[in-house]
Amino acid sequence: MLSDLFARGAVGDLIGNLALGATFAAVFIGILALRGGYKLDTLRHSRHQVRLVAGAVCIAFFLMGWFAFLSKTTATFSRLDLTVFFVVNLIGLTALHWSVSGLLNSKLAKGELSLRRAVVIADGRQRNGDDFQDLLRRNGIEVVELIEVSPSQFRRDDYSLVCRHALERAQGALSHAQVDGVFLFLGWNDRRAIDEMRVALSGLPVPVHLFADVETERVLRRRHLSVGGMHGYELQRAPLDLVDRTLKRVFDVAVSVAALLLLGPLMVLIACAIRVEGGGTVIFRQKRKGFGGRPFYIYKFRTMTCTEDGAVVTQATRNDPRVTRIGAVLRKTSADELPQFVNVLMGHMSVCGPRPHAIAHDNLYDRIIARYAFRHHVKPGITGWAQVNGYRGETRDTAKMEARVEHDIWYVNNWSIWLDVRILLRTFLSGWVSPDAY
Repeated sequence: MLSDLFARGAVGDLIGNLALGATFAAVFIGILALRGGYKLDTLRHSRHQVRLVAGAVCIAFFLMGWFAFLSKTTATFSRLDLTVFFVVNLIGLTALHWSVSGLLNSKLAKGELSLRRAVVIADGRQRNGDDFQDLLRRNGIEVVELIEVSPSQFRRDDYSLVCRHALERAQGALSHAQVDGVFLFLGWNDRRAIDEMRVALSGLPVPVHLFADVETERVLRRRHLSVGGMHGYELQRAPLDLVDRTLKRVFDVAVSVAALLLLGPLMVLIACAIRVEGGGTVIFRQKRKGFGGRPFYIYKFRTMTCTEDGAVVTQATRNDPRVTRIGAVLRKTSADELPQFVNVLMGHMSVCGPRPHAIAHDNLYDRIIARYAFRHHVKPGITGWAQVNGYRGETRDTAKMEARVEHDIWYVNNWSIWLDVRILLRTFLSGWVSPDAY
């Protein structure tokens, strides 16, 4: 029996398959570890895990295929076997890591899993105590002792007294429980408080970590540049680089061509309806500012009896007598914006970006809203982050325009192709009709 198995090569095939699996597993684990796939923060994010795992599977499969090609052993396994091996590992490993990520998040949320125990000394102004402990718990940190201090204590009392009190409570926590470290959440603008606390805690036999306050954390999350050992953090993102612009342009052209092909018949019907209702021009042109503030003519279906484009442009208001009957429908559904896909193909606009305003309005808001011109760091869009978040239509006051500008600035600073996809999907699902569009 055993000799028959050897004769058929069954044992040899089994050993070969086991060797292939073990080698692939070692390469896959090594790649994922090098890319930080086993860090807690990465394990907790399911989508990021899936991307890392899928990438690691593809890289490992390529490396092993390249090695097999160089060693002339590619004939050992059939193409079908290798294809099945790749697909099974890709689906199986991504599903496994997705499940592990979900289980880990569930355990952390319920407080059933603790990866580290800490004493926390925090400025009471930074975060609410209960919310703060819940945030740490969901990240695997069990708070053994929460010691809240405030700047008023430091001003009213001697620094050393406040720090001594915190030290005594920390020592008490260490004497009753296993503690892995002390976390400091203090305002970075008060250097004396930080230095005094550091000196007071220096005798504790555990590491002490200083976390950024809320304002500093916003800066540290941004990209940074290292120059001679110094670190500079990006407060303002530069216009998109060549790769980003190319990627965005390909996306714009693909979406615009598809939209014009699919919506072409509808656009012809709209043009006919405008012509039948009141005659005159079908397309309304108005000068707007594009990338870098350069002017261009935007195209829209005409929805009003007037065609203002000068130093004064009056915004449309509810029940505006200038709006035609077909125009009211077009404005309500945003169908009057469809000709702007031609603007996109011409390179004046993008599918997604800050909405362009009449130049008269640009000049007005540029004087009264700080950083308004920052919107011109990217091309204007047919739809945008502000629009899908409810900031559409008439801007009755400066506050509403300021909120729209803040969303536009956030879009410029956080642009990615996936953000454009997200905006486009939200526009199609819920962004075409708005009570503020008239």
